Amino acid sequence: MVNEENPGESIDIKRSLVRGKYTIIEFTSPFCCPCQQVKPYLHKLNDSRPDVVVRAFDINRKGIEGIDWEAPLAMKYGVSSVPRYQIYNERGAKISDGHDASNEVTDMINKSLNPRSAGE
Repeated sequence: MVNEENPGESIDIKRSLVRGKYTIIEFTSPFCCPCQQVKPYLHKLNDSRPDVVVRAFDINRKGIEGIDWEAPLAMKYGVSSVPRYQIYNERGAKISDGHDASNEVTDMINKSLNPRSAGE
């Protein structure tokens, strides 16, 4: 988690991009069941792909029960569902967001779980 000390507060996510790698930004909440279910797969993706780094941002401010849609971080990036993904290329340009990014992340996870099918 990138923003562990100040979850939900406004932050410039571009400062977390890793040049030379694809960066997956995940907006998440501890109150989001799908977010918690996908977490181990994102860790595996991060560990198995040297060209990819995953950065997770908690949208929930401290003390808020339930998904914090009013959090400054959620408002700044227009997060209206979680998990929400953005993908940046190795030069730091956003190449995918929202539903399209979610599909791409799912494909990457599936390929990291079954590397033989990646080359087929």
